[in-house]
Amino acid sequence: MSIANQLDKAMKNYRPNGITQAELSALSGVPQPTISRTLSGDSTPETKTILKLAKALNISPLELESAYQTNATIDFQAAETKPSYPIITLDEQSLLDTYRRLTKDQRGELLQRAKAVKQANDVIIAELAGKENNETNH
Repeated sequence: MSIANQLDKAMKNYRPNGITQAELSALSGVPQPTISRTLSGDSTPETKTILKLAKALNISPLELESAYQTNATIDFQAAETKPSYPIITLDEQSLLDTYRRLTKDQRGELLQRAKAVKQANDVIIAELAGKENNETNH
């Protein structure tokens, strides 16, 4: 999905009635013409612009930067500002988005299953670690 589509989607999801380009401009400090050119696909914003837009929309900049790439990263060294929130991969964001669409009961069931998987994984890791210790001691 293109950055234009992702920005449009994020703007529509910002609140029930969405957010206008003018409102986003005021919140982000990004000029409205830049937002308009991005939405039309006429230009691709710089990293610092993506960071400002993402922060204003309360989303991960990965949703805007490289929506078509899995596990994309942003070169924050090239940006003037660093985000004040953790960056997650697109895979992680997809899981989070899916989780948010679940009902309360579905979320509870999913969390119970995830805990069971983690416990089973911990047992397997402990067993493997025990085998490695036994092999090194013999």
